[in-house]
Amino acid sequence: MNGLENMTLAQVENGSLSYFLPNCTLGLQRDLYGKDYDTFIKSIDETLDLIINRIDMHPHLRARDTEDRTTLEIVNAFRFTGITAEQDAYYNGNCDFSINFRDNYVWLGEAKLDTSNTHIMEGFRQLVDRYATGSKVQKEGALIIYCRSSSPAVVLSNWRAYLKGKENEHSEYSINFQEEILFSGARHFYTTHKHKSSGQVFKVKHITVSLHDVASDKSAKTRKKCNRSCSTGRD
Repeated sequence: MNGLENMTLAQVENGSLSYFLPNCTLGLQRDLYGKDYDTFIKSIDETLDLIINRIDMHPHLRARDTEDRTTLEIVNAFRFTGITAEQDAYYNGNCDFSINFRDNYVWLGEAKLDTSNTHIMEGFRQLVDRYATGSKVQKEGALIIYCRSSSPAVVLSNWRAYLKGKENEHSEYSINFQEEILFSGARHFYTTHKHKSSGQVFKVKHITVSLHDVASDKSAKTRKKCNRSCSTGRD
């Protein structure tokens, strides 16, 4: 016997039976994702990580995707899990990505391609100054960086150095970097700062998504030369 005949709802919820009941565990956790703020954020983080892991698997199919196209895929994937995400919902402007649980908890995300650090910085400003109020229901968000031109590790390291440099030159936000250094291959880091409007601490997860196609075989080179009007088949 595997002990399931004596299982409790609490065991399913805390994941201790996930090996035997993976779908039941995930479903219940998603149904209860809004029971408190910590659970709300934990559910979003875990789900976003899973979705990004899937997107990372097929960079050659995504190398030309726009910010909006990739964001829409993430939003749709969230909705399939039972977490009601929205694209371009209005929060003092059209926020790329948001999750609102009955107005009790709101999580906001802004997405940018890695065209330049100044472009990513605009996304940070939009997120923390324009969309987020920094109130008790909007305490966290994410800056999602779509990495097309370089690897996620390089993009994240360069972005972090740029943000630190901006703060050293002129401490506009008095940003606290939660990790002193990035470990090799890191895909995210966290910052906190006092929100300009509310004066409360606002936390940002800076996270990368890979659209970086480095395939170098003959068929890959041919594919990369092909423009959008080409019809492509399987390799």
